[in-house]
Amino acid sequence: RKKYRKQLNIDENIFIIGMAARFSPQKNHLFFLNTLKLINDKKIPFICLLAGSRINKTNKKLNNFIHDLNLENKVILLDQIDNVNEFMNAIDIHVLSSSYGEGFPNVVIESMSCGTVSISSNVGDSSIILNNKKLIFKKDNKQDFLDKLLYLYDIYLNDLNKWKKISIENQK
Repeated sequence: RKKYRKQLNIDENIFIIGMAARFSPQKNHLFFLNTLKLINDKKIPFICLLAGSRINKTNKKLNNFIHDLNLENKVILLDQIDNVNEFMNAIDIHVLSSSYGEGFPNVVIESMSCGTVSISSNVGDSSIILNNKKLIFKKDNKQDFLDKLLYLYDIYLNDLNKWKKISIENQK
């Protein structure tokens, strides 16, 4: 965790929200980023790590969207990554914001196997995989997604024991 964050020049104590998914309408990155703007507007300190195919500086649509939301200092684009475990261990919450077409999302299992709290839209089998239904939000529902993120951020900030418990319970 410390090593990966240090490589990216991210403070060890900053709250990191991450998503490992190729850039595709199915994965719903623009919805995800719109919700992050609402978190940023609330002055909550965070960094977002995005990893996956086409998640890079050459993706004009993605970069323009990040710029338009004024999130350039909040979002780090990692492109395709070789070690998903390092990524998952560096972040505090993994998000899967898919709007359609998910079957069995391996990335949710990967985050859980690292002990990373995972939150997902109610698309595909995520609601079966994740034991805690407070970690499932209605697809394309920005308010529901925002409420779940704020709920988790509050626990992260104020109740470390409960945070660890959520992570452990999520693995069962």
